Amino acid sequence: MPSVISLEGETETFDAIISTLKPTLSTELVVGKATVEELRLVVLEVETFLGHLVMMRHEFKGSVLVHAHIHQSLQEEF
Repeated sequence: MPSVISLEGETETFDAIISTLKPTLSTELVVGKATVEELRLVVLEVETFLGHLVMMRHEFKGSVLVHAHIHQSLQEEF
């Protein structure tokens, strides 16, 4: 199962979202190989940049799934 981000019912690839946010991120992720600490750093940086963004890490058959729940007022950022 690929790594994905779920945005209010819409699904985008993790790579596409990270590349969109990359100018704001100091930590680059290799999907499926990210450590918990790397994900925590990204969570902090994304929350700082966008506010009300919560990312949760789940493992499923070795894949990293990231679910982003974006506050209604921030949907237009994407």
